[in-house]
Amino acid sequence: MKTKTLNLLRCIHHLPGTESCDSELKQINEFTLVCRECGAEYSIKDYIPHLIHSKISENRYQKEEMIKVYYEMHFAPYIIVNEKDQEHFSYPQSEIVAGSFEKDFYQSVTQLMSNRNRTESFYQCLLELIRQERLVTPNTTVLDIGCGVGRMTLEMARFDEVDYVIGLDSSALMIEEATKIANSQQSHTPIKVNFVSGKTTTAKIKLDWTVDNCDFIVGDAQQLALQESAFDLVLCLNVIDRVLKPIKVIEQIFRVLKSGGYLVIVDPYDWERSPILQHEHCITDMSEFFNSNKWQKIQELDDIPFALRETNRKLVVYINHCLIYRKKT
Repeated sequence: MKTKTLNLLRCIHHLPGTESCDSELKQINEFTLVCRECGAEYSIKDYIPHLIHSKISENRYQKEEMIKVYYEMHFAPYIIVNEKDQEHFSYPQSEIVAGSFEKDFYQSVTQLMSNRNRTESFYQCLLELIRQERLVTPNTTVLDIGCGVGRMTLEMARFDEVDYVIGLDSSALMIEEATKIANSQQSHTPIKVNFVSGKTTTAKIKLDWTVDNCDFIVGDAQQLALQESAFDLVLCLNVIDRVLKPIKVIEQIFRVLKSGGYLVIVDPYDWERSPILQHEHCITDMSEFFNSNKWQKIQELDDIPFALRETNRKLVVYINHCLIYRKKT
């Protein structure tokens, strides 16, 4: 854990009459953080702070087997595999299907999926949007909520204007892998990849860039253990339909954003796979979560592709909704 990260952390222990203590944390040894005010303790495992007090329901995206799929999905252009495994990185072109009445749809999907490009268009679209809207200015501090294995966190750290990035996820496994990639970068990071055929093989990741201005923490998007008004830009990608209380995520983002700071929020509204039980939370437009007295809408896009492989032979292709908001001063 880096010193800048420690300085941004805050206690989320509940005190009588308050939502959380919100006091600074100090590191007392390599395994423990403690609140300066209430004395609540938080663990550090392999230099990663774990800042979740409440039990978060575990889902299969937090399982070790899904890590292999996430590598394929999020770092495919940077994965090095044996020559005999290269074929598993692209989907076959079927003359029968391509000649059917669904030809246009099939071709669009195979174009999205081919050439190690299963989610690459998702990242490139968002990065270009961030550049076009000029969401990063000199000394920008960024929070990436639901960062998974850290692709977007590492991408944001590449911006010359970005001072520091924190990637946060509730899955300790995901954060461990993200930290491993961040620490290795241009060296060959050994991984296990689970291909479409179900075959698991040994591979390596080698990025074509290096950064040292990012860090990762295990945390809850619904109760961010981070200081108030600390970030200039928050990213919340494919998270809203994966939490129990989406409105709490928006409230927490508002709290940690600086006045005039920006939020990029993206979601496919896949409520069938969501842990949400209350129907009123299952919206089809995230704008419903934003109070116009607090937020100013900057941009809206409704055609950002995102691919998610759920099983060895089940691929879900989403057309995500994207909103950019600015916290009013």
